[in-house]
Amino acid sequence: MIQQRKKQAGPLKMRFYIPIMLLVMVLSAGCTPHGREPQLSDLEGCDPALKIQAVKLAGENELVSAVVPLVDLLQDEDRAVRYYAIASLRRITGTDLGYDFKADAGSRAEAVARWQEELNQKKTQSVSWNRYDTNAAEHQEKY
Repeated sequence: MIQQRKKQAGPLKMRFYIPIMLLVMVLSAGCTPHGREPQLSDLEGCDPALKIQAVKLAGENELVSAVVPLVDLLQDEDRAVRYYAIASLRRITGTDLGYDFKADAGSRAEAVARWQEELNQKKTQSVSWNRYDTNAAEHQEKY
């Protein structure tokens, strides 16, 4: 009789483990799917790994259209995201405006304010960020 209970307990436990494991897998999947190419929309996502991939994509392709979201990421809570954001901004714009990704929050806020001021100046002057392109409108059409 004891042996019969042990045999019956196995399938009964499995009935509970399978749905629980499926639930754990679904919940641990995060807010965005993995295993796909990064997109610029991932810059605003909640997964730091996807953000970093998108930041790298923007920097490697020198996407001027990504400058504003990259500046926003300079305030990200994840240190690695901030590191890659400033690296991409340096590549796109040729400057870091004194930003240090590992500085305290106050120093980072001051540097982000400098970035915001620079963005506003570029917007009003219609100047291109791209060091190699003097025609801002033509450059923006590429992206």
